[in-house]
Amino acid sequence: MPTVRIHPVQLDYQHSGGTQACSLCGAQEKWDSAAQPTVQGAAYDRSLHLAHLVREHLTEVQDTFSTAERTKEKTIDDAAEVPEAE
Repeated sequence: MPTVRIHPVQLDYQHSGGTQACSLCGAQEKWDSAAQPTVQGAAYDRSLHLAHLVREHLTEVQDTFSTAERTKEKTIDDAAEVPEAE
């Protein structure tokens, strides 16, 4: 199964009632580009959140490239999902 290294901020979103929201700011995330992603399932959710992070939290994203923040990265498999919010 394919794996990918990610920073925990890339999983900082939640599902509730069929929607996805950013845990940092509470914004509802939706794909609004005419070009649809080529991934599905959990990879789609992570891609959607990463697009939101780059648009709305660029400073936080740029900070993940520091040496200290790179040590927080973890390896997940393609099916890694974020659980439903309670």
